[in-house]
Amino acid sequence: MPQPAPPRLTIALNVAGRPVLVVGLGPVGRRKAASLAEAGALVSGIDPRDDPAFVAELAGIPLARRWIEPYRAERLDAEAWALVALCAPEEVNRIAAAEAQNRGLWVATASEPERSDWILPARQRLGNSRATLALSTEGAGPALAAALVRRAAEAIQPWNDWIAAAGRLRAEARATIADPAQRRAWVASLASEPRLEQVRNQGVSVVEAQAREELRRLRGPLLNRDPLGESASFPP
Repeated sequence: MPQPAPPRLTIALNVAGRPVLVVGLGPVGRRKAASLAEAGALVSGIDPRDDPAFVAELAGIPLARRWIEPYRAERLDAEAWALVALCAPEEVNRIAAAEAQNRGLWVATASEPERSDWILPARQRLGNSRATLALSTEGAGPALAAALVRRAAEAIQPWNDWIAAAGRLRAEARATIADPAQRRAWVASLASEPRLEQVRNQGVSVVEAQAREELRRLRGPLLNRDPLGESASFPP
């Protein structure tokens, strides 16, 4: 019996400024192109269509290049592609996937996700932070993943802005608490159940102010000593 494939590793990938190729600019291809462009990728697309209705559908997607032609393997050699997304008809995707993977390129193929090297999960930005909630079904149900990630984002909405606040407090703790073990314990407290309940009941601004007061009290006895033996407090 064939062994099941191991679960995929979920990572956050920096594609800013990196060239990405999307083959097929139908609805799925446009969604992938838009997501990749939003992340800062330099997205190029291949699609033979050029009628006015189709061009209108591309409006708002900042394509670095658009080749108005059927897929051909030479385009795989046109750039040192960081990623390739295949969103064309299945027979085209199958050929392109083999040719791209033979070149060592990382491929996502919409029609055969099990052959993909990478999969773009459903995503939802959280509050005013840079945090993103992501959910992948590894290609088994993209629409379901999108629906579930929206529901999950709604469920954790009370803590969305706490993500950014906790990031600020963590940075301040590094400049305030000299002892590494004490610092780790205090930073961990920002994610404790009592703290999260405080955020839910009292709001982010109140809890952030309380946490900052805790840091102010911790600052007093935790002074750095300079080489001359004179004490110097941590930056405020």
